[in-house]
Amino acid sequence: KSLKRFFGYESFRNFNIEDIIPLQEQVVQASLKDESFITVFPTEGGKSLTFQLPALMMGESCSHLTVIISPLQSLMKDQIDILTNRYDITSAVTLNGLQTPIERRAALERIEDGRAHLLYISPESLRSRTIKNLLLKRTISRFVIDEAHCFSIWGQDFRVDYAFIGKFIDTIQEEKRLTRPIPVSCFTATAKKQVINDIKFYFNNTLGLKLNVYKTKISRPNLHYRIIQIKDDKQKFQELLRLLDETNGAIIIYVTKVKSCNKLANKLIQDGYNALPYNGKMDRDQKIDHQNKFMNGEVKIIVATTAFGMGVDKDDVQKVIHYEISSSLEGYVQEAGRAGRRPGLEADCIILFNENDLNIHFQLLQLGKLNHNEIKQIWRSIKKLSTSGDCISKSALEIAKKAGWQDEKNYLETKVKASIAALEICGYLSRGLNNPRVFADSFQIRNIVKAKERALTYAGLNNFEQQKLVEIIQIMVKRSNKDQQVDYLADIVGITVQETKRYINILREVGVLGDQKDLAIAINHSSGSKGAKKVLHRLNSIERKLLEKYTDKIITLKLKQLNEELSKELHVSSSINEIRLILRSWKGEGLINYQIARQQEIYIIEYLYSNKELETKISDKHKLSLSVIEYLLIASRSSIALTSTNNKRFDFSIIELKSKLTQGLFGEVLNLDELINSLLFLGDIVPNPSIIPNPARL
Repeated sequence: KSLKRFFGYESFRNFNIEDIIPLQEQVVQASLKDESFITVFPTEGGKSLTFQLPALMMGESCSHLTVIISPLQSLMKDQIDILTNRYDITSAVTLNGLQTPIERRAALERIEDGRAHLLYISPESLRSRTIKNLLLKRTISRFVIDEAHCFSIWGQDFRVDYAFIGKFIDTIQEEKRLTRPIPVSCFTATAKKQVINDIKFYFNNTLGLKLNVYKTKISRPNLHYRIIQIKDDKQKFQELLRLLDETNGAIIIYVTKVKSCNKLANKLIQDGYNALPYNGKMDRDQKIDHQNKFMNGEVKIIVATTAFGMGVDKDDVQKVIHYEISSSLEGYVQEAGRAGRRPGLEADCIILFNENDLNIHFQLLQLGKLNHNEIKQIWRSIKKLSTSGDCISKSALEIAKKAGWQDEKNYLETKVKASIAALEICGYLSRGLNNPRVFADSFQIRNIVKAKERALTYAGLNNFEQQKLVEIIQIMVKRSNKDQQVDYLADIVGITVQETKRYINILREVGVLGDQKDLAIAINHSSGSKGAKKVLHRLNSIERKLLEKYTDKIITLKLKQLNEELSKELHVSSSINEIRLILRSWKGEGLINYQIARQQEIYIIEYLYSNKELETKISDKHKLSLSVIEYLLIASRSSIALTSTNNKRFDFSIIELKSKLTQGLFGEVLNLDELINSLLFLGDIVPNPSIIPNPARL
């Protein structure tokens, strides 16, 4: 019943005909019986549903929280978007670095007050004191570890931070004084026997849990595998073009390196192909934009590193082409398995193979290799840094530099973490929660020329100091968030961390950096009929129509019929999706509850306030949202246009916005929570403006 109610399916998927109970159903039942287990599903096997369904059932019946630990932010975003947009499930949230401050605050509130039943976080987030304190306040029904092969050094994506999961769960259990262990379930699409044994040993050793194993033996008969032998790069590219020309559907092209990704994508674009790159070095907005364009069909071809694909649920991929060979058989199976997910779709998985491609992987293995001597160097480095006591708080880069390491930064951080994990296993040290310090979180002046002019007004600086200030400004404007961590910034500029902190404080003092403008907005002033105010008025018309349906009893609402009424009576060009969006928004605000009969697009709605109270709340929200739009449109007119778009970027803070609105229409009535809800509402309904995190953070 719950499967049908939440997801609209009549039955669970059965992979093996001889199974009396489908594997999906077995796993859901195991979750509801508080078993701990590891499950191996095929890449299109619906593994997400098997932990989402029991989480929703436990959340609805007991207000329990299920914590899902996942390795990629794009994976979390994709799963929550699917739950929200496809199934109208609003009780799943995430906490990650892609969120704006208002999104993060709203998620924290939903977790704390019990409205959230599924929480997606990365393994690195477990070292956050905020996350720990938050989870101590909730009853946790289960920890779910997705992509569990990351636990094992024998897995294709070994990730050091997974090794902290057991310790974190043990700390939660101890501080909550639980008499029974919190169940754990591990999910992976591909795992060798050794990997499964490693995962079982880890949880038995750290938490005393014995994991049962649920595994399918399914093959993918709709996938057709081919290897095409290639002599040189010229032939490889020509063969790729031939494969692209013979395919009408969506295509993923996998490469090994970021440089190869960008180079190949640009070459295809120049040749007239509808293609985009995707890799881990791209900035946050570009990654989201490229992924969304591929997912909704605007772009046919995505050229990607393995940063793309985990959890990406696109069912019409007709070809997966490995332009460069995958780093492992498990990795290849997972990447190739992203083709042909739609039932009945025949798909091709093709490797363009040149033996020289293997050299790339051997080079990468050499860069990432960790030996016994290097672990000793890190141990000596930590001892030198801890002369003042038994506890230190240092970044990976600081520890690496003290050890005399000079490798590429990405490899340095991984190798330092792996060394520390090895030392921790052997009992030499214990790594605890992170202890970050924020020096500034935003630009007050984003224009580089004006920022430089302001910085150089600081008295007493010599030519060298002025040059370093200018370099820091340029790096912060142009580079990624990671390069804006103080120690990384110091390394790029070529000065000490202490000197860098001094320069940051100078930039704060002259007003280039600050702590308030934590949001940025991109506004298109020529958006016409799709402009924010027109969209808001249209949706408010739909809200008023829904209020006409008010009754103090449960009502049944047919979306298709309501949409037709709106078109006739109000001359409003709406859509069923917009009606759904408003109903989700009302449910998220606690104005209504509903259940869905999916096949007929019928919503069974219960209003939770009186008609008069609802009218007041909706009218106030509309008035506030309209004021927010009008203020931002006016305030952003003097902003500099973003390159390659018609949009203008405007940096602001929530406190600043509240202050401006308080001086105007709302006076003392306006509170911060109402303003945050309004910004979140606008972010959901309006394509432009779009609110994004201000990337200028230190």
